[in-house]
Order: sequence, then C-alpha cells, then structure tokens
Amino acid sequence: MQFFFRTDANADIGYGHVMRCLTLANQLQTLGAQCYFICQSADAFPQHLFLGDVKLCLIDAPSLNKDAELSAEILSKKQFNSALDWLILDNYQLGDEWVLLLPKVDNLLVIDDLARFHQTASILLDQSLGRTKQNYIDKVPANCQLLVGESYTLLRPEFLQLRSQAEAKRKSFEANHLLISVGATDHLNISQILLSSLKYLSQEYYPNVSVVLSSKAKHLSSIKRWVSDYQEKQQRRQIKLLTDVSDMAKLMLSADLAIGASGSSAWERAAMGLPTLNIITADNQKFIARAMNKMGLTKALKLFDDKHKIAQQIMQISQQKHAQFLSQSGFNTIDANGCQRVIKTMLRSRASELSLRPFEPTDKVTIYHWQLQPNIRQYARTPSVPSIQEHSHWFEQQLLQQELAEPEHINLIIMFNQLSCGMIRLSKLEMDWEVSILISQPFHGLKVAQAALRQLQKAYPVNMRAEIAPENIASVKAFLNSGFMQTGKRSYFYQALA
Repeated sequence: MQFFFRTDANADIGYGHVMRCLTLANQLQTLGAQCYFICQSADAFPQHLFLGDVKLCLIDAPSLNKDAELSAEILSKKQFNSALDWLILDNYQLGDEWVLLLPKVDNLLVIDDLARFHQTASILLDQSLGRTKQNYIDKVPANCQLLVGESYTLLRPEFLQLRSQAEAKRKSFEANHLLISVGATDHLNISQILLSSLKYLSQEYYPNVSVVLSSKAKHLSSIKRWVSDYQEKQQRRQIKLLTDVSDMAKLMLSADLAIGASGSSAWERAAMGLPTLNIITADNQKFIARAMNKMGLTKALKLFDDKHKIAQQIMQISQQKHAQFLSQSGFNTIDANGCQRVIKTMLRSRASELSLRPFEPTDKVTIYHWQLQPNIRQYARTPSVPSIQEHSHWFEQQLLQQELAEPEHINLIIMFNQLSCGMIRLSKLEMDWEVSILISQPFHGLKVAQAALRQLQKAYPVNMRAEIAPENIASVKAFLNSGFMQTGKRSYFYQALA
C-alpha cells in the first residue's frame, strides 16, 4: 500500500507542512506502508529531515500545469493504484484544479487550516483548535469525511510516550529553562528580538535559554554572533543555539517555559504541558493562535518595540500559578492520539482485506515499535517493555522456530489492506495450544482481532486456550465472537471443528 504526499517547505513558508506530513508518513511506515514525498526544489529545502525510508522526489515546476504533469509522472512510475493507494495534499498553492489535472485519484486526503473549498477530497483534515464541521458546509463533497478540530492533531509518537513524564514534571514548577522556537527558518528574525529582551528581565530571574533553528535559517549567522557576544559578557545565564533538533519532545520536556510560533509546534508544546507565550508568524496561524489564547492553552506575546514590555510578559508567565494553569489546559486539550485517529479513518474508508503470514526478518523493528505504544502491554503477563536486546534475542528465537518440522511456537503477522497491523501466536501446551494476540493501536476498533482469530482457526484446526484479563473488554469480546467459551475468570477455550 502506497501513500504519496504533495507538500512543500522553504525559507518563506517554513517546515510545518512537511513536518506534519512526515509525522503521518513515519507512522504509516511502521505499519509497512511505502511513502513518497513530491516537493518543489528550493534552496532552503530541509532534505536532512528525510533520513529514513521515506522517498523524496524533488520537482522544479514553475506553473500549476507543470507541477501536475511532473507529479503525475512520479505517480505513474511508482505504479499508483487509484483504488488502493492514497494521495495526501498539504499545500496552500494547490487545490482542486491541480488534482483534476492528475490521473484518477479515488483516495485523497487534504490537510487544510483555512476552511477553503475542496471538492475533490475524500477526507478533509483540519486540526485547527476550535474548527468545526460547520466551517466546511458546502465546501467539500457530501461523501467527504471531515476530521476537524484538535482531536486530530498530527504529533509524533514520542510526544505520547513522554506525556506521563511531562505530567509528573509539571506538578511542580521552577522557571529554570526557557525554550525559544519561533519557526525553523524564522525569516522575520524574531529569535534575535526575543534574545535582546532577556537583559531586561529582573535580576532574580535567570533562566537558561535554548534557541531552536534550522541550519538553513536566514538569520542563523547573526544569531550565532549575538549568542557568542552575549556569553562573553554574561556568565550567569547560559544560552544554547540548537540547529536541526532531532528530538524536540525531549527538549520540550526539559523546558519549563516557551516562546513559540503558532504553527504545528504549538500542538506539541500543548501536548507536553509546556507553558507558552505564542507568536503569530504567518497569516494561517491567526485562527489557531486566537483559539489557543481564548481557551487558555497559551498567552499571546506582543512584540513591542520596547523590549522592557517583552521582558515583562516573560516574567508574568513565569509565575507558578499562571504557568501551571497553562500546562493543565494543554494536557486537557491535546491528548497526542490524533495521528492514530487519522490513520484509522483512512483504513476504514475502504473495504478491508485481512491475511496472515509468517514472521520475516524485517518484522523485528516493526514489532518492537508496537511494544513501545503506550498501554499496549497493559494486560500482558509481563507488562514491562523489553529492552531492544531482549526483543532481538526473542525475535531470533522465533525465526528459528519457523524452520522446525514441529515448532513449539507459531508466529504470524496480521496484514490489513497490505499493512502490518499486529501479530498472533500459538504456543504448544501439553494437550492444546495457547493463543495470544497483539493489535497495533491505529487498528483498534476495526475488528481485526476477531477476523484474525477466525483465519487462525481455519489455518490451524487445533484446540486453543487463552488467558484474558477481565478488564480487557475488547479482547474478551473478540474471543467470544470467535467461538471461544469462557471456562474461568480469565480462561477461554476453543474446541476445534472435527
């Protein structure tokens, strides 16, 4: 199954569109999908972000028609299947006219922030806070599925994984670390304005500061000089200039306060409960920024010419009561599960095909990623997540089992519409076989477990047993609907058909 993304990034529009598309693509790849990005070539294009298996196809198209022509050529070369594959469009410059110049596209996900017309969309995603379906009445086809509002924010899995640590940290508050992140390219050089305001903070307030930029930022050299000059004169406050940060979630976890742009990173800070002064750096951020301020997730920062006033705003947000209110508002609003909801909707939108196959060597990393999903092992006999070394040893042992004439373990990957969505195992007991199953979170609610159990019973007509925690209601239901009988508080049995 293939997913093609048409989006762009450059010094003027920043990296936000590419970053949120990469978030979706990386999650899809953990399911076995192939992902391709079609992007306009640009001097400040962030090729360093494409380090994994995501394929990048750069084009040079001076017109809409040429853009569609080159994009269509790429789709053709990659054998785009209009009935199976997906096209994801996240680009303010391209819309219905561009889509209609392409070959037939049955599955089109459009990502928007501006409530525009999209008459060719199969799914419309607008993660703007406060946006509702009413904003898209008569703007999309009647059969278009609308994913609207903050429940669908596209956040990388590390934000979900670190969320519990963030909640624990924000219970106490000390303003020791200020994060400044106003856009990767920061073409307005707001970072330097903010840095220049720090000297007007009160003598009692000396936070360490981290400034985040892209290595391709227009004003990077001047900010480097400013930081160097400042550090020579001022020893009490440490200022770090960080470029091309690869683990933003950990950096946000370490920070106590932030000043940030109102783009995609605003959702990340809210999910981590990071008290933030937000800045509007582009027109498309106005709606989001106002909604976040109104709901108490952030406080607006006004860039006065008088840097004393900027410093005063930083001091206000550093008050414990104010900061913790913003933190809790963020936690309550952004749960970091939006990406899974989007993927689940895409999978539900077409007829499902399910099959089972044996483990393959490339499944080792995929299965380990499943183990890292929050609460995925909540009802397992051993709830703790194994180390990568422990997992690798276990996986190699399972591959060896597949070579035996009479294996003690049968391990199968569950395939849903050509995507790896979980695993199902049979382990030999004295008389019967014990069955266990794991379904990756984006596929929860799609009745995958029940269908996989039915296929397992056909492929291996043996008596089966299962141990299921009573609280695991979804698994209990799946097993009962697959012909298992409850024989004890946690015990279930399936009698193979003669």
